[in-house]
Amino acid sequence: DNNIFFVKYPNVLVQRQQLSGLCYMHAPAVVQYYAIAKTTGKCEHQMIDVHKVIYKHFDADQLEGFIFHDVGGSSRKFLAAILLKDSVIVSRDIPGAFQRYGAGLVSTFSVYEDFKNTNVHHHYGQPMGKPEGNHAMVLVGHRKERSTRYYLLQNWWKDKQFVEIDEEYLDRSGANVFFVKTPQPRVPLTFDTVSGKYFETSELFEKAEGVAGEM
Repeated sequence: DNNIFFVKYPNVLVQRQQLSGLCYMHAPAVVQYYAIAKTTGKCEHQMIDVHKVIYKHFDADQLEGFIFHDVGGSSRKFLAAILLKDSVIVSRDIPGAFQRYGAGLVSTFSVYEDFKNTNVHHHYGQPMGKPEGNHAMVLVGHRKERSTRYYLLQNWWKDKQFVEIDEEYLDRSGANVFFVKTPQPRVPLTFDTVSGKYFETSELFEKAEGVAGEM
């Protein structure tokens, strides 16, 4: 199915595990990686080193807020910061933009109680329960059945790495979806990179999975 990014680009899939409120960094890092793979046609599994971004660019107040209070940040702003200079990020019709630009950043996604159930990997229609925070993921595929559009999202929770939602659920979550329009041949030289197909944050912080990682 050429509407699934890592099927259209074999061997490109990378996964991350969120053990702290870093979703606003995980999602942009993966979007950047997929954008580079799409531009170069190569799957070298070189990704921005989120750990070193934290070490080098977080001040004491940011670290305290992140570690003890799950204070996050803007995934869109973080994506813009790690792309090549003057890169353009667009928010357009999802199927068309996906076909043209590849995987998209799902930003400011309101996590409702039903979404936190790790035994359920599809959510359709009206979200159930109360919103418990914002989240960032990556849109990696879509399909249409009759008149309903469905989206495949890549997530960072150990027991819920992928989830399918329909168009109504996405709309009611209040999420915005952004795509990288500018070709990305590499990670900017100002950032360190790390190699691998699976990344986690347990080396930094031993915490429960967070959902309030994005503002």
